[in-house]
Amino acid sequence: MRSSSPLTVLRHRSFATFWSAAVVSDIGTWMQAITVGVLVAHTTGKATATGLIGIAAFATQGIGSPIGGVLADRFDRRKMMMGALTAQLLVTFALAAVLARSNPRVSVLTGLVALQGLAGSFGQPAGQALMPSLVPREDLLKAVSLGAVSWNAGRIVGSALAAVLGLLLSPSWIVSINGLSFGVLIVAVATVKGTFRAPQVGERGSFVNQFRVGAHTLWQTPGCRFAVVGLVCLQTTLIAWVGLIPIVAQERLHGGRGLASVITMMQGCGALIGAMCTALLVGAIGRPRTMVVFSSVSVVALLGYSQATNRWVAFPFVVVLGACTLGLFVCLGAVVQRDAPDHARARITSIQSAVLGTGYGVGVLLSGRLADSFGLDKVLAADALAFAVIVSISVMVKPLRRQWAVVGHGDPRSRRWERVVAQQAGPVRTAP
Repeated sequence: MRSSSPLTVLRHRSFATFWSAAVVSDIGTWMQAITVGVLVAHTTGKATATGLIGIAAFATQGIGSPIGGVLADRFDRRKMMMGALTAQLLVTFALAAVLARSNPRVSVLTGLVALQGLAGSFGQPAGQALMPSLVPREDLLKAVSLGAVSWNAGRIVGSALAAVLGLLLSPSWIVSINGLSFGVLIVAVATVKGTFRAPQVGERGSFVNQFRVGAHTLWQTPGCRFAVVGLVCLQTTLIAWVGLIPIVAQERLHGGRGLASVITMMQGCGALIGAMCTALLVGAIGRPRTMVVFSSVSVVALLGYSQATNRWVAFPFVVVLGACTLGLFVCLGAVVQRDAPDHARARITSIQSAVLGTGYGVGVLLSGRLADSFGLDKVLAADALAFAVIVSISVMVKPLRRQWAVVGHGDPRSRRWERVVAQQAGPVRTAP
């Protein structure tokens, strides 16, 4: 009997090498994010400015990811990723140089963080498209889970290091360490062996036409369509609180850099729990029911967090939020990896990245702007309720309900769910 533990995927040497270096890079990324975010929150005292610096690296994905997706389906995906990482390294050192000056302008910091994110977004689709070349299809959910472990282990360790090193080093030096972490990942990607070109299926035409083909393929693949739409809804509502952690720590919980780092670490701890448990829970009750459970608990946890005025009350809600929202990301992201045709995989994952970055940016900016006018507690509660309404409609309305069976396609414990939905809502379309 195959183990459901995501750690078993590390038996694939190429994936283990790639993943280990990604952990180092993610630690550096979170060190920078906390350091720069707290600096802006302390300098401006505004939720809008804090949210803007928090989403700058993600908002540019809407521009860079589609371009990177088309190129990654044309050229060698490994070389594409290495080139993007090199560009990120150079921009990171430029950001460090600006921080070395006294009183750097927030607009300049935001622009450089956005440029850093833009460089990364060119290579992100190539990196995601590499995944099926590193692990077999049956291990994709575990690989996506461990990818989340990497990101959130980086969140925990990076946040802790940001708090400690912030007492010893200047922000410029901390960001420089992040630049070095990109170098570690470049070396690891260079050592991964294999063939990383997409199969060519005779597509011709301009860049725009090839992107349109990728978008059409995504929309015509039911699992990918449901997952991407679900991720957009998640990013624009439930996840906005992440970008506002520094201002919540300062204004509602009466802390500073140290408290923002602790909250981020608590979220990371919860996310690690979610990453390790998602595959086990999917194996026990199926992906659709797992997602409903995660969605329901996330809403309750965000409502609790929105009303907390004491850090010790907020911490448990943060852990639960980290676990459940990460579980939703893993479930939906694994569906995209499972169902995307290989010839268009990079384009599909690039659209996924673009809508994730854009959705997160819109959600954080809107929530930050409204929070400056109406208060953080009211806006965070409204985000939770908006997500609850979206999930309730998708489960209760029959034409939408059948799509939950598409998400569960291929999960043995979801067969009964598929039969029930088929009886209630008609034939179920599943991805090939």
